[in-house]
Amino acid sequence: MINQYVLRQSPLTVKHFLIECVNFAAIRSRYFSASSMKDVFENVNAQSVIDFMKEIRFFITNYNLVISLYKY
Repeated sequence: MINQYVLRQSPLTVKHFLIECVNFAAIRSRYFSASSMKDVFENVNAQSVIDFMKEIRFFITNYNLVISLYKY
């Protein structure tokens, strides 16, 4: 079953998904570990970031951000 991601108090930013979001921490740790956006851009393989974004089903369609998750 797919749930729409519910944004609570954190702003919807790339940094939120790549670094801060605790909902994605377990999945993110399978692809990379980074403590800052600088760390992501300087030390993380771009394909790892892309694969992570695919797994969390983060994509943009018709200029609308769509984020959906499978229930685990």
